[in-house]
Amino acid sequence: MRRTGWGRRGLSRIDPHGLLPLGRLSPQDVGRSMNLFFDRYRVAGDREPWTETVILRSYGWPKHVQNSQRALAAGLVDAEGDLGRVDAPIVHRLTAQQRIVYYIERAGDELESCPLLVGRVMEAIGTAGADKRTCINLIDVTNRPESGDVGAMIPDELGSAAAIFDAMVARGLLQPRADGEEYHCPIPSMRSWCAARPGGPLHTSTLARDRSRAEERLRGAAADAHGRDLRGRTPLHIAAVENAPEIAELLLAASADPDARDDRGERRLRRPGDGDSRAAGGGDAGPAPRVPATGAAGVLNACFR
Repeated sequence: MRRTGWGRRGLSRIDPHGLLPLGRLSPQDVGRSMNLFFDRYRVAGDREPWTETVILRSYGWPKHVQNSQRALAAGLVDAEGDLGRVDAPIVHRLTAQQRIVYYIERAGDELESCPLLVGRVMEAIGTAGADKRTCINLIDVTNRPESGDVGAMIPDELGSAAAIFDAMVARGLLQPRADGEEYHCPIPSMRSWCAARPGGPLHTSTLARDRSRAEERLRGAAADAHGRDLRGRTPLHIAAVENAPEIAELLLAASADPDARDDRGERRLRRPGDGDSRAAGGGDAGPAPRVPATGAAGVLNACFR
């Protein structure tokens, strides 16, 4: 398909250049897709655990299902087609990396240059949604040329709040509701990525579960382990939400604070005796793991077993 009508039709979650604005799949639909995947490639082994994993991790978004299947296919190649021998942590890491690569493609060059502006607008609109005029007004109010931070400014090549809005819709960051009157972002992981980007490279490397880049960043800027994104999350918050012990280990070694709280006053890592609370990742994950009283090793054992 060509890009004709891109801005009007919005996001395709299957092809970065397609024009198929798809909604969420039901768990049954994801399950059928997984069975077709297994049948097509004549996969041996117990299908149910992987099917349940993809249902839970994709939240029903077709592109997330596709990314999960691509990562699992790579794992099956290494395991010679045997599901029982697939290295699950590698598959989950590859899935996360493919998701972030896809979001970078979605943002495109024009929005890549103003992550702070886009992130603030996305957080302000959220799931509640707003009509076009309100969205454009939000962009105008959020635009801060006086700050001197190009990431918080409307880039010269776009030039106006209306052009930023059109780009966000064309790129799928904002999507029209069924009535066509309001725009929102229904995908939790996309909103999380937009909020994480202004936190810096360590936040985005953690979100992508890219251990080598996170390690490189910590070697050059260890203080980044204490940095905050637009939700007040530290990289350790994100590592816990993404179930990335390999990143959490690096962060704890760099003295990241397991008791850090986000802007909602919540922490992803909890001490014994804490009451139940939602995760710092925007409500997509379950109750926060409990943390022993002392020791980085104990933190990892408690949160990522």
